[in-house]
Amino acid sequence: MKTREVIYSAFIGSILYLLFVLFSNILYVEMLTFTLVVFSLSFPIYTVVYGALLFGMLQILLNGLLPWNVMYLCIYPLYALITYVFKNILENHPLRIAFYGMFLSFLMGQLMELPFLFFSKTITIAYILLGLKTSIIQSLITFLEFLFLFDPVKRILIQIRKESL
Repeated sequence: MKTREVIYSAFIGSILYLLFVLFSNILYVEMLTFTLVVFSLSFPIYTVVYGALLFGMLQILLNGLLPWNVMYLCIYPLYALITYVFKNILENHPLRIAFYGMFLSFLMGQLMELPFLFFSKTITIAYILLGLKTSIIQSLITFLEFLFLFDPVKRILIQIRKESL
C-alpha cells in the first residue's frame, strides 16, 4: 500500500469511530452505515475495508473486548465489501442507495443482538423482538440521511480525493 492509501484508511477508520462516539447518545440516529456506504462508493475498496477494520479495532481497544464490539469488527468490513459488489447497481440511483442503506442499518440493529446467543437462545429472541422497533425507526432515519446527504457528501469526498492526487 502507498502512503496515501494508508492515510485514507486511517482517515476512514478515525471518522467512523468519531461518528460512533458523537452519535451514540442520540437515540435512533446511526451515521456509521451511511458514512461507510459513502466511503465505499467514493474510495478504492481496500482502503475502505482497512478503514472499517481499523474502526473495529479502535472500538475493541477503547471500549473493551466484548462480543458487541467484535461485531463491529466483523460486520462493517463486510458491509464495505458488499457495497463494492453492488456498486454498479447502486451508482446513479438515489432511491436504490437510500433503500440499500436503510436495509443495512436495519440489519445492523438485528445483527448486534446475536452475541446474546452466548447467554441464551430465549434471551436472544427476546432482544431481537424488542429491538425491532428501534431498528425500524433507525432504518427510516438512515433512509432520510441517504436521501438528503448522500449526493453532497459523496461530491465532497470525490473532490477531496481528486485534489490529493
